[in-house]
Amino acid sequence: MARKFLKRDSSPILAAAENWIRTCLIEDRSVFLADSRWTAPLVDEVFRAFVEHPDFGDDDFMTKLKGQMKNASAPAQQLIARNAVGASSFSVKHEGDNEAPPDTRNLGTVRTVCS
Repeated sequence: MARKFLKRDSSPILAAAENWIRTCLIEDRSVFLADSRWTAPLVDEVFRAFVEHPDFGDDDFMTKLKGQMKNASAPAQQLIARNAVGASSFSVKHEGDNEAPPDTRNLGTVRTVCS
């Protein structure tokens, strides 16, 4: 594979991709965190906060999600934030829909939302 393209060195990008493949796909870890968010206790905590306490109000999804998760631990908030970002990445946009994707940067104490 070419490491130089139009006089640009792509080695750092390829090294980052190799690190991501090894860390995330092979070792099943996160490139951002030392510990996993996909643990049974955290999934149970998210389930209790989100699924067992639905918000049927008129607020938008992110406002309701923040309210449901406000008392959850930071790791549980990070887990749900990553999934909210993932879901918003694949949402279907309808003609005339100008709504921006959900902002998960301020979901509780979450600062890093992608792994």
